[in-house]
Amino acid sequence: MSVLRIHERTTVLVPAGQVLKFNVSAGVGHVTRLVNGGEPGTPVALTGAARVFGPFDDIRSYRISCSSGELSFDVVTDYDDSLIGLISADPAAVRAALQQPLPNGQWTVIPSIYRLRLTGSGTVTIDARNGLNAETPAVASYGLTGETNRIEYPYFGDDTTQIRATLTGTATAEIL
Repeated sequence: MSVLRIHERTTVLVPAGQVLKFNVSAGVGHVTRLVNGGEPGTPVALTGAARVFGPFDDIRSYRISCSSGELSFDVVTDYDDSLIGLISADPAAVRAALQQPLPNGQWTVIPSIYRLRLTGSGTVTIDARNGLNAETPAVASYGLTGETNRIEYPYFGDDTTQIRATLTGTATAEIL
């Protein structure tokens, strides 16, 4: 379990099919779902009892804050406390949890801060979609020739919440 103390806060990602579980017997705080590219939703008070959020069909982002005492929490596979990992203030843990290959032709939720690793030969074209499902085609496009570790810092748009990669040849793209 991870612990937050008074006036501390953190952000966690809850992968699809997972739950966010709290033990708040010794503290008071709030959990807020971050929606539409990081905008906060309505806070939910955490006081005096265990709380579970999830499981969900998609990835969810939450901001957790402690206003008194201590809050304990974990991201687990199910209600029996099978630990799958936690995103915390540890940069290595954040990178490991967010790093993911982009599947060809599928919409993928992106973190608010990102970069792309490109490998192989071919093309990578990225389409963007916002929270209202409005799509913008080809917001980024790259031609690759034998790349082994090309890093790009694309701009997908101010309101982009998801991207879709179209890959040709042996090209691969990965969110870092």
